[in-house]
Amino acid sequence: VNVSEMEAPFELDERSRQEFLSDVRARLGVLKGVNIEIGQPISHRIDAMLSGTRANIALKLFGPDLNRLFSLGNQVKGAVSGVAGVADLNVEQQVERPQLQIRPKREMLAKYGIPLPEFSRFIEVALGGEVVSQVYDQGRSFDVTVKMDDADRSDMERIGNLTIDGTSGKVPLSYVADIVSTSGPNAISRENAQRKIVVSANVADRDLHSVVGDIQEMIREKVDLPEGYHIEYGGQFENLQNAINTLLVVIPVALALILLLLFFAFKSVTYTLVVFSTVPL
Repeated sequence: VNVSEMEAPFELDERSRQEFLSDVRARLGVLKGVNIEIGQPISHRIDAMLSGTRANIALKLFGPDLNRLFSLGNQVKGAVSGVAGVADLNVEQQVERPQLQIRPKREMLAKYGIPLPEFSRFIEVALGGEVVSQVYDQGRSFDVTVKMDDADRSDMERIGNLTIDGTSGKVPLSYVADIVSTSGPNAISRENAQRKIVVSANVADRDLHSVVGDIQEMIREKVDLPEGYHIEYGGQFENLQNAINTLLVVIPVALALILLLLFFAFKSVTYTLVVFSTVPL
């Protein structure tokens, strides 16, 4: 999975901004294997701060299993793809990448007197390497790294033949560990210690609130979330909800203060209500 961002300045001539963006989406939509999100540099930064994605709406699916989350994310994408006003609909990309897992055999480690921290340390240094010093050459510094030769860790069999110190001498790594070729996710996203997958979308030709309302309705009708999985709505919609909740408190307080000030000024309930009636008008 690769991500790149291109800033393309433009000047509108005979078309509106919305017509231009629709044309760009149509032209880029034919590219195979590419997910496109179109926005503006500042709005992208704001969206990223709000939800971690560069889109107006972030549907965040939480749950324990990444493969299940990815499947549910595609179900959500299919359910909301027909909602009017939804554009640049994407599911956070998850692909399997090859991994080599070295799993310790605790009984064998105990038999050869190898503590588990020492085993982990050996794997870390032998395969990943460790910086032990620095060398200065012509005013530049270079790290000196200790690790096994590339030829000794080029395949599973050679890794299994690496020797680790035991109480009675050298022990092949394959004796005290299972070396398994497997695959795992390219990235794991978390929020509040929960694994998540994000389905992101932008809004075009409609207001944000009504689009999210339709999205919520379609998800309720078409997506059955298993136990332990849930959806949260983020992005600019989350910011909008926070603003509305703030206004629900601020506006009544402001109106009450205005009413109180008018009463102190006129000392008459009738005059106060007459003047106050101009506020909503």
